[in-house]
Amino acid sequence: MKKISMITLLLLVVFSISSVGVYAANTASITVTAAINAGTNTVTVEGNISTGTDQSVSIKIKYPDGTLYVNQVTSGENGAYRLSYKLKQPTEGTYSVTVGGTGITVPATAEFTYATPTGTIGGPVVPPKDPVPAEGPIKLEGKLVSGVNEAVIGNAMLDAIKAAAKKGEGVVTFEVSEVKTATALHLEFPASFLREADLLGLKSLQVKSQFATFVMAADAIGTLSGAQKIELSAKQVNVSTLPADIAAAVEGKPVYDFSLRVDGQAVHTFNGRDAMQISLPYKPGAGENPDAIIIYYVTEDGKLEVVKNGIYDAATGQVTFHAAHFSTYAIAVAHPAFQDLANVKWAQSSIYGLSARGIVEGDGHGAFDPKRDVTRAEFVKMLIQALDLQDAQAKAEFSDVSDSAWYYLEAASAVKLGILTGYEDGSFAAARPITREEMLVMAARALKAAGIETVATRKPLTFTDAAQIAAYAAADVRKLNEAGFVDGDDLGRLAPKARTSRAEAAVIVYRLLKSH
Repeated sequence: MKKISMITLLLLVVFSISSVGVYAANTASITVTAAINAGTNTVTVEGNISTGTDQSVSIKIKYPDGTLYVNQVTSGENGAYRLSYKLKQPTEGTYSVTVGGTGITVPATAEFTYATPTGTIGGPVVPPKDPVPAEGPIKLEGKLVSGVNEAVIGNAMLDAIKAAAKKGEGVVTFEVSEVKTATALHLEFPASFLREADLLGLKSLQVKSQFATFVMAADAIGTLSGAQKIELSAKQVNVSTLPADIAAAVEGKPVYDFSLRVDGQAVHTFNGRDAMQISLPYKPGAGENPDAIIIYYVTEDGKLEVVKNGIYDAATGQVTFHAAHFSTYAIAVAHPAFQDLANVKWAQSSIYGLSARGIVEGDGHGAFDPKRDVTRAEFVKMLIQALDLQDAQAKAEFSDVSDSAWYYLEAASAVKLGILTGYEDGSFAAARPITREEMLVMAARALKAAGIETVATRKPLTFTDAAQIAAYAAADVRKLNEAGFVDGDDLGRLAPKARTSRAEAAVIVYRLLKSH
């Protein structure tokens, strides 16, 4: 093979925005040089920002195919900054670079051109068949300040957010770099990002950090008229500083305090049940039941409340939950134990999962009674609690229900949401065993009320007794069937008119909860 020596191609363009007679002496300025090493496909962007050390510098590179790469670095000594990364599959053509930063009103720009090298050592360079867009989240470089990992999303990233929102179907993801010695996170970004969400095509903002991952709906905070700055914070709480009873319940598991501020004012609640989702990293200890891993909300008066929608996902190694407000939250492990589940192994994880969240209870003597029929009142209470659908203002006028009944709130909430209608004679029949088709209709209506879309994940099962399904229930049964929420028995029967056992109800409700 003929040996061809290759001269590294280095293209360099320098552009400075600080010119005498154009900007006042006290105007912040920034310079940029951009280059690519065609032998290694390494892009280097560097320069200086006049505002000095520890300043945020945003870098945006537009690829020849229109792909937008965005990153953020912090300036070093005398304002010098540098970014270097490798193109996985470079596209031939001109790359446009724009940089801005703290105090910069006019960004600096530069260009460099990539062309496939004409010779190689050890084999040909094969260009990609199709341009490959830049992948992954927008990177934010955090810096350590008094133990806090601080990061800023600047206005210079506005175009990048528009592009990312378009590609991500309205979801824009930022990833804050890890600072190993940090014990807290502080992220700052312009309120205009959420205020102008419709213009940007932004549905939700995702922030990944070493402490937690946040997914915030664009309308989570409500009105932001005139607001300038939003600050998101997360910090680890020293368990030893908590009251003894809380520390005992947490058993040494991670505890976090979260806060959100708009122009310095704390935001205590969010708009909507799913406006703020939080995922916390967690590695279960030996012998811990994954279904019993829960999230506690620590109230202002020092009490613990289970966040029923908190679920541990072994695939991601995270506990994910929807927070109605920001405060202190803790990971914990419940210890449900029942002595009569040996013959319903198929339902054990569901029963333990619901018990850990206080949605079902035993008899107080170690028995769950899984084969017993579940009543209409019991099922409605389980269903409404599992999907967080309680409405304190709801009212229900059943001829056989007192407003002091233990299930009244859940029944009233179900009526208000269209999940429950009662019988023609005006009764609820709370103590009547619920049939399987009644259960499935309520379940489907509850999913709709909770805003959870049922997605077909399989070809629907063909039940041997499908002809027995009531006309009013057929569509709902089919939806739940296609989405994998319901299965038949060993003989392929749904048994729509049969009574539902506590074990069967637990399986359905826990599946609904985990889909939330």
